[in-house]
Amino acid sequence: MKKYLGLALMIGLFVLAGAAQAEDDIPNLVGVWQAQMDVTQIHSARGNFVKRLEKVEVFIDSQQGRAFSGRKLHHAGGKIVSENISGVIDWDDKTIYVVDHDKGLTRAAIESPTDIRGVYLEDGPEAKVVLITWKKMK
Repeated sequence: MKKYLGLALMIGLFVLAGAAQAEDDIPNLVGVWQAQMDVTQIHSARGNFVKRLEKVEVFIDSQQGRAFSGRKLHHAGGKIVSENISGVIDWDDKTIYVVDHDKGLTRAAIESPTDIRGVYLEDGPEAKVVLITWKKMK
């Protein structure tokens, strides 16, 4: 009986250690990121055009495991606009998916603890496709 109890205890410890190790492997995205829009394709009633947008600040305020949330600030029409965002880190620990709470989706690759590159997509009457690079500032 003691033999089985000891074996069960050892297996339990290995399982817990594996789970703790898996949590440690998840990248920590909390911080301030500067996002640069590299190429922007926008569709509107005036037609399609490509333009360079200003930089966007992304604030990842909280992260629980693979899920994270925050906000992004950008300039639009002479005003500073704040949009809430939510995201998740994929099982591969390299891919993230971020949704704006009003519209838009980003799929990106974590290239290092300070660099993320991806694509922002937005559908609708003024659809957008943007190549984007995030650099961690803090």
